Amino acid sequence: MSTQSTSTAGSRSREKSSAQTILMVAILIALALSPLPLGSNRPVFWALGALVAGLGGALYFGAFALRGERTRISARWLKPAIALGGLYLGWIVVQVLPLGLILGGFETLLPSGLVVETNTLSLTPGATTLAALRVAGYGMVFMLVLQIAGNRDRAKYVAQALVFIVAGWALYGLLALLQFGDTILLFEKWAYLGSATGPFVNRNSFATFLAMGLITGLGLAADRATRRGGVRSDSVTTRLTNAGTMHVYLLILTCLVLLATMLQTNSRMGVFAGLIGAGLTLTLILARRLGLGRGTILLVPLVLLAVGGGAAWLYGGVLFDRLGTVEENADVRLAVYRQVLDMISQRPLTGWGADSFEVVYRAFRAPPVSSEFSWARAHSTYLAHWSETGVLFGSIPLLLVGGAFVACLGAALRRESDIVLPAIGAGVIATGAIHSLVDFSLEMQANVWLFLALVALALGGNRTGAQITRSEAARKTDPQASEEKHVRKRRRRRS
Repeated sequence: MSTQSTSTAGSRSREKSSAQTILMVAILIALALSPLPLGSNRPVFWALGALVAGLGGALYFGAFALRGERTRISARWLKPAIALGGLYLGWIVVQVLPLGLILGGFETLLPSGLVVETNTLSLTPGATTLAALRVAGYGMVFMLVLQIAGNRDRAKYVAQALVFIVAGWALYGLLALLQFGDTILLFEKWAYLGSATGPFVNRNSFATFLAMGLITGLGLAADRATRRGGVRSDSVTTRLTNAGTMHVYLLILTCLVLLATMLQTNSRMGVFAGLIGAGLTLTLILARRLGLGRGTILLVPLVLLAVGGGAAWLYGGVLFDRLGTVEENADVRLAVYRQVLDMISQRPLTGWGADSFEVVYRAFRAPPVSSEFSWARAHSTYLAHWSETGVLFGSIPLLLVGGAFVACLGAALRRESDIVLPAIGAGVIATGAIHSLVDFSLEMQANVWLFLALVALALGGNRTGAQITRSEAARKTDPQASEEKHVRKRRRRRS
C-alpha cells in the first residue's frame, strides 16, 4: 500500500509539472504573438483571443477536474475577485438582453432632441456582445497565468521571458522607424508618422507596452544586483564577470533598448508614466534589499526621472517639441472630457453599452471638438468604463485593479522574501493607472494581456520551486495522509 501510494503521488506530481510547463509555453507564445497585428485591436482578434483563452482554460482546468484535483492557486482574495469580475461580465450580458420586449422598450433623449427607442440597454448590442467575449477572455488569461505563478522560480522565468519578448518588439519598432521607411508591419503608416509604433497603430499604446517591459526588466536586474548570499571573492574581476553579474548586464542592456524605443514613440504621458512606474519598482526593491533611509529612497525616482529627462533631451527631440503643444491639445481634450461627463450624467447607472462609445459620442460631440475626426475612444479609460457600463458597474474593474495594487504594494513592503514580482506588479499597475487617466492604452488587447500576466505573476504566491518540491515530497513519505486525502476526494465526488 505504501509503495503504491508513493508511486501514485509521484506520477501525479510529474503530470502536474508537465501540465504547468505546457501551459507556460503556450502562454508565452500567446503573449509574444498578441501584438500581431495592430495590437490585436480589431473585433476579429478580440473574438480569436477569447476563443484561444477559452480553449486553453477548458483544457487545463478540465484536466484537473477529470483527475479530481485542485488547481494550484486558492488564495483568499481569489473568490471575491472572481465574484466581482463575474458581476461585471454579467452586467455586460444584461446590457444586450432584449429586456425592452418585456418592459416596453427604453427611450433615450439625445442632445439633438432625437428620441431613440431600443429593446436593449446597449445602443450597440452587437459591439457589446463582442465586449462580453473579450472580457471573459481577459479573465481566463489572468486565471491561467495565475496557475503557473504559484511556483515563484517559474514565475520569475516567465517574467524574464516577457522582458525579452517586449524587447524583441522594441527592436522591430526601431527598425521599422529608422530602416524600413517608418512602416507598420511593412505597410505604409497612416498615422503617427515619425514616431515608433511597432506593431501598434497608436504610439501611446506602444509606449505603455514598452514601459511594462522596462519596469519588469529593471526590477529583475535590481533583484539580481542586490541578491544576498551569492558567491563572494576577493577578486574584483571575478565579481564583475561571474554569471550573475553578466545576467545583470544583459538585463540592463535590454532595458536601454526598451528606454530608447520608448523615447522614440514621442508619447509624452507614456514616457512619464513609465518612468514613474519604474521608479516605484526600483524604490521598493532597493529600499527593502539595501535598507535605505527615507531620504535616500526619495532620490531613486528623482534620479530616474532626471536620467529619463536627459535621455529624452538627447535622443527624443520630437518628444520635447511635443511638450510645447500640451496646452493646445489640453483644450480639446478637456472639451471631450466635459462631453463624456454629459454622456455619463444622462445614463449614470446603466451606461450606454460596453464598446458603444464611438457610436454614442457622435450625438454629444460639439465644438471645439472637430467633427473631421472620429473619436473612437474617450481618451480616459476611467471615463470610458463609466460611460459604457455605468458608474456602479463601471467602477468594478477599477476596484479590482486598485485592490491588486494594494496587494502588490503590501507584499513588497511586508514579505521577508519574494518581493521582486510584487514590486514589479505595483510599478506596472501605477504606470497603467496614470496613463489611463488621459489615454486608452489599456483598452488594447495586447497591452491588457501583458498587464494581466504581470499582475498575475505578482499575486501568485511566495513559494519557490524547491519549497513546492519539498512539500510534495513530504506528502509522498506519508502514504496514510495521501490515502486519506484521496478518500475525501472520492466522497466529495459522490456527494
